[in-house]
Parts: sequence; C-alpha cells; structure tokens
Amino acid sequence: MSDEDKKRAAHQVLVAHPDALRPSTPGRREAPIEDGLRATLRMLGKLTRERTVDAEDMRELLSTGVSHQQVEDALAVCAAFNTTDRLADAFGFELLSPAACDAGAKYLLRRGYR
Repeated sequence: MSDEDKKRAAHQVLVAHPDALRPSTPGRREAPIEDGLRATLRMLGKLTRERTVDAEDMRELLSTGVSHQQVEDALAVCAAFNTTDRLADAFGFELLSPAACDAGAKYLLRRGYR
C-alpha cells in the first residue's frame, strides 16, 4: 500500500469514526489502522494535550517502524493544525455543519492535500 493510500485510509477512518482515537471511545484500539499510524496519532495527541513528549515517547514511536522523516512530517502537520485551531479560537471562527465537514472530507479524499 502506498503512503498516499495509507493517508486516504486513515482519513476515511477518522471521517467515518471521528471519535475512534479518543481515549473514552470504546473500541478505539481496534480501529483498522497500522500500528505506526496509531502510535503517531497517540504521540501527537499527547503533545497536543500535554504540550510535551519525551525520549521514551519517541523510542516507542520509532519502535513501530515509523521513520524519523515520518515523525518530522507528522510534527509539522500537527503544528500547522494546532496553530490553525488556536487562531480559529482567538478569532471566533464558526464551525462548519456536519454536512459541510463531510463535503470537505470527500473533497480531500478525492483530490488530496496539495
């Protein structure tokens, strides 16, 4: 499976099951994603919530087969999304309706991130 196919599959899972990775969601550990992606999302979640990760977090992540470049890419995307989220909060952006979110997700799945 290509990296692009993996991104699409992960995106489809998160669009279809947005609570799949929330700690309180039953069955989140069974979401149909690879261990490396699951570990990456777990690390990014910790970083976003606690604003810190440590060497042990990175060792655990790298032990799943995720490359250093993939970690850097994930951190860059996380920084961009967290910055956008904070700006949206600061400026009072309105949330899209569920239908608009679905339309945007379908667009991204069809066209990808460019």
